[in-house]
Amino acid sequence: MTQELFYENFRERTFMRRSRNKLIVRIGLVFAISLIILLSAFIINKFQILGADSPSGSVPIQVVKPPVKSEEKAIKDLIYSKEMLILVNKQNALPADYEPKDLTEINAFAPGRDESARYMRKEVADQLNLMLEDAKVSGNEVLITTAYRAYWLQKAIFDGNVAKKGSVEEANKTSAKPGQSEHQTGLAADLTTPGLNFEISNSFGETPEGLWITENAKNYGFILRYPKDKTEITGYSYEPWHFRYVGKDPANYIFEHGLTLEEFLLELNK
Repeated sequence: MTQELFYENFRERTFMRRSRNKLIVRIGLVFAISLIILLSAFIINKFQILGADSPSGSVPIQVVKPPVKSEEKAIKDLIYSKEMLILVNKQNALPADYEPKDLTEINAFAPGRDESARYMRKEVADQLNLMLEDAKVSGNEVLITTAYRAYWLQKAIFDGNVAKKGSVEEANKTSAKPGQSEHQTGLAADLTTPGLNFEISNSFGETPEGLWITENAKNYGFILRYPKDKTEITGYSYEPWHFRYVGKDPANYIFEHGLTLEEFLLELNK
């Protein structure tokens, strides 16, 4: 091989090597630019750009949070006690030995009733006493027939209703089986008036006393537990005399939205 041919081959190999190196550099630059573009697109999708011509010349970035529905927020913001929202119905029974530890006597009770049924949990008793006092000041005398009922007392009442109505099924439309009664929680009370001879009656809801209680109970933390046209949800017929304590905020929400306790708890747990 002549010297001229050697140098010619050398120059050719050198050119090819440099060309290959330039190609690799160019590929690297293209890859880097593509990566920057992808990262920029990702950031733009995740953040909202605000104030492009801000005084500092920088571009502040703020995380965009999804809006919260006002209905959902209203429920989530409620302050409540889980114990006061305990659900007792035909699907959720209490054990036979369940008894609240802070039972307190109610001031206004109907005559001739079992003395053991004159009690409610302290917070509830305080609010019920206040409600009945305010009702009386407004000219509406309202008394309780029964509040807390022990398991054994509910059993006696239910057995009596079975004997009266002829079957468990018929009795269970208006009367709870033992363990399935809200009265055992110490959170519920049945109300009456002297005008009804101290009996519980569907007429209570149409009396001035019943209308006052229905309208104002929420202000003391109580709800009408078994309203009209809700039997399929609650499992019981309309009972205008039966009021249940849930706390003031939940009671107001339930009243304003026309809910049962079952429906409220479903919304609360969404």
